[in-house]
Amino acid sequence: MVAICSKCHQTISTSRVGVRLTLLKARIFDAIKAAGDLGISSPELHHEIYRGYGRERSSNMMRIHIGQINDMLQSTDWRIVADPPSGGFARWYLQRLRREAAE
Repeated sequence: MVAICSKCHQTISTSRVGVRLTLLKARIFDAIKAAGDLGISSPELHHEIYRGYGRERSSNMMRIHIGQINDMLQSTDWRIVADPPSGGFARWYLQRLRREAAE
């Protein structure tokens, strides 16, 4: 699933909210963003991202990818959050953080 440039042989990436993401992580971000206020469940997200890629992937991998995306989003006002925050089948949302004004 990793795309490689045929000329320079580097991993092709793309940008979301000012952060460079791999194509897989960009697809995850886009699916969560497209879900809007309803969010997207873990099984729905897993199906959306991995359909057509043959072998099954661990459902826990999605949580790992989202954690990595959130690490990359640290310099932005955006986070991917889950409801409920742990266990069960979470629903994922893109949330804009409120920044406190400097005093």
